Amino acid sequence: MFEKVISIGRSCYLESADRLAFHNGPIKLTSVKVNDRPAGKIKIGNNVVLQGTAIIAYQSVEIEDNVTFGPQVTIMDSSGHPVTGRGEPDEAERITAKPVIIKSGAWIGMNVIILKGVTIGKNAVVGAGSVVVSDVPDNCIVSGNPCKIVKFINQ
Repeated sequence: MFEKVISIGRSCYLESADRLAFHNGPIKLTSVKVNDRPAGKIKIGNNVVLQGTAIIAYQSVEIEDNVTFGPQVTIMDSSGHPVTGRGEPDEAERITAKPVIIKSGAWIGMNVIILKGVTIGKNAVVGAGSVVVSDVPDNCIVSGNPCKIVKFINQ
C-alpha cells in the first residue's frame, strides 16, 4: 500500500532544527492515498538540500539532483481539498492532482509555495516568498505572487 512511495538519493542534507539564521521547522514528506488510487510518490535525487520543506504528494513530486531549498518551502501536487462540498463523503475523491517536477540545479528561495502541475526548469531560481502556479523555464529567475520571469541567466 505505502511501499516504496518515498525515495531519497545520496548525499542529501535534511535540516529540521530551528537553528538556522532564518525560521525553520521540521521536514514533512507526506504520501497520500485516496481510496483505490495509488499512494502519492515522492522522489528526491542526489545532493538535494531540504530545510524545513513540506512535500505533499497525492500523485507525484519529483526533485532531480543538486536542488537547493531555502527554509519553509511547501510543494503540493494537489489542491489539498475541493473548493465546494467540504466534509462531504466524496470530498477526497474530488481532489485533483497533477505531478510536480523540479529539475536539476534549481534553487528555491525561502517560503516559496509550488503548486500542482508545475515543472521548474534546470538551474532556475525562484525568489523568496514566490507562489509558483505555472511552469518555470530552464536558466531563469522568477519571483512574485504569482511568480513571473525576472530575467534569464546566461549559461
